[in-house]
Amino acid sequence: MALPLEDRIAVARRARGRSVVSLNPRARERAAEKGPGFLTVGVKDTADLPRELLDLIDASPAYLLLTVDRMSDLGRSVDAELVNPLTYRPMTGSTSGGAVNVLKGINDLCVGTDGGGSVLAPAAATSLYSLMGKGLGLVTGVGRSTDDLTFTGGIGFIGNALERVVGLAELATGASLGGGEPGRVVVPARGCATLPDGSDMRDRLDPYVEGLGSGWEVEERSFSDPYERAVTVGELGTLWEERPAACVLSLEGPVDLLAPDETIPRGFRPRTAGVVAGVRSKALCKSVNMAGGTGVTVPTDELATALLVSCGPGLAAARVACALARELDAMVELPAALTHYFLDRTKAPHPLELFS
Repeated sequence: MALPLEDRIAVARRARGRSVVSLNPRARERAAEKGPGFLTVGVKDTADLPRELLDLIDASPAYLLLTVDRMSDLGRSVDAELVNPLTYRPMTGSTSGGAVNVLKGINDLCVGTDGGGSVLAPAAATSLYSLMGKGLGLVTGVGRSTDDLTFTGGIGFIGNALERVVGLAELATGASLGGGEPGRVVVPARGCATLPDGSDMRDRLDPYVEGLGSGWEVEERSFSDPYERAVTVGELGTLWEERPAACVLSLEGPVDLLAPDETIPRGFRPRTAGVVAGVRSKALCKSVNMAGGTGVTVPTDELATALLVSCGPGLAAARVACALARELDAMVELPAALTHYFLDRTKAPHPLELFS
């Protein structure tokens, strides 16, 4: 059960100056023009988003633009000024406020940009769904990452349901993302990817791989270091040149839980970096955009942890990725507390309206 619009507006007002930059002053008026069951959408506070895309969303009877959402300072991958309500740690950036506003029930979806994981990682950190559409032609301008890599940004969507992020991507591209047939699934080989808790990523992926339906061909592939973006961008690019429709399945997280995973502290002496940012928790999610691909995240029942399905450029590959994401989503049962305390806020008390 989603929050009524008035409740969303009330929560958004209380979040101004934190996750909310501004609230649509015509929200009620615009809501009267929308269709039944419309979804509210937040927009990242960046001029990099094409106005044509925002106008397209605004004109649709299915969506109401409700908030402008906080972006982390200078687009950093950790937002030191905003707390993740799930983990009590600094929020993952740079689409930081957008993910928080979806998590808190203000919006159903948000629109963000991704250079090196700035849509996929915040979604994982808040147990939400996302779709980053660089491989579908949803792009912004050219930028430079904190580890000095040049990239063209991608546009993505974070939401509280898989079909909602897929639906917004379909509106943005004008193409259907349904109808994908089972294909090849590439998973990191045993021994090449160690998760923050010391377990092997391949072992942790086993239950999901074994639960896939017929038609999926699973292949192990060794990555030099899934957490080293300067290497994995090239490795993903090579894979997708060989097999354009191959989907890579990885487990991301727990994102920024044990320590902030950001490049900037690692520019200082090693001892300092080890204290501040010694735990790497963002793997392939940092590389998909730079490799020119499309990425879809599906949250798991583990805190701040998500399954990432990434594929090469093109509509056919994205359809296969969405088909895989749908199967994975059907295997996951999210904690009830996530819904009760956040997404539909059924645990929220009625606010005091003393001075109206």
